Amino acid sequence: MATGRILCRPSYSFPTSISPIDSTAIYGKSLYEAEESGNKFETVLIQAITGLPNIRWWHRNIARTGFAINGFINH
Repeated sequence: MATGRILCRPSYSFPTSISPIDSTAIYGKSLYEAEESGNKFETVLIQAITGLPNIRWWHRNIARTGFAINGFINH
């Protein structure tokens, strides 16, 4: 039966550990011990946000796996 309402329920959870092939551990506030290495733009962004006092943690999704938002392709 259609109700005309949209319900949102949390359904995603982060894994307890990750195993990126190309990783780095040089940036602070990472959610994991090491994160997958990023491109130059991502590196600049990570450096900027890790210096902010209101950031508790960050995580770079491993490319083409797990959670993703399709932003610039087929938007």
